[in-house]
Amino acid sequence: MSVADRHIYSGLRVVTLNVLLLCSFVTKSQDGTHGNQAAAGDWLQSYLKQTGSERSFIYGREYYPYYYRSRRSPILRSDERRTASLTFCGRTYDKLVLQYDTFTDEVIYTYDSLVFGNKIRKVSLNRYYVSSFNLFFRSDTMHFRFLTKRNDSTFNLSDGYYEVVHDSRTRYIVRHESYRLRLLGAPGQYALEDYQYQPCGYIDTGDGYQKITSRRQFLKLLSPYSAEIRRFLRSNKISIRNPDKQLVSEVLKYFEQLN
Repeated sequence: MSVADRHIYSGLRVVTLNVLLLCSFVTKSQDGTHGNQAAAGDWLQSYLKQTGSERSFIYGREYYPYYYRSRRSPILRSDERRTASLTFCGRTYDKLVLQYDTFTDEVIYTYDSLVFGNKIRKVSLNRYYVSSFNLFFRSDTMHFRFLTKRNDSTFNLSDGYYEVVHDSRTRYIVRHESYRLRLLGAPGQYALEDYQYQPCGYIDTGDGYQKITSRRQFLKLLSPYSAEIRRFLRSNKISIRNPDKQLVSEVLKYFEQLN
């Protein structure tokens, strides 16, 4: 091999390695389970016997923070303080500490007193028993409901938890999702992981939920009042590309007045 050929080969090898290092894989879960979870088992039953019926909503699987090597957490607004409530089998429980995993679509209960075997435990609550939950932040309240075709045959999206923003003659919900990015490293090294948060909004004007994808499509969904809605958006400087959910709710209220 000539000197020139060796330089070309070496250059190709470096380029190939750089491509591998930059190559990432995107995966999506939102199925309510995670491979690192195990059944809560005997420790949870023993804990409930010790604490009584006031914590009977703690029904599910032990939750492990699988994202410990990632740069960003899939936990919704993980750095903000909040209180929470939930409805379990028709009964409401207040003043809880809840988190929501946007990658696996799980409601997670944890508290300093949830200790068994000298270890603070986290429990992924069974979503088929937790029909709704609320997260109360300092400047915002998020209302989540478990929507499923089992309870509503007209529901045309995937089963799961959705934030219910507007629930009137028109409906507006938000699916809070994260996608896992896997960045391939050099041989023998761990693959780097990250979670990209990407919420999706859906509106239903009577023909099923439609994903909001663009300003033009949003106006089309609100026909025959597209012209009026366009003027309303312009006069109130409302962006549909990165919408504030409360402003979208105001748009839908205006649409209902026109309709």
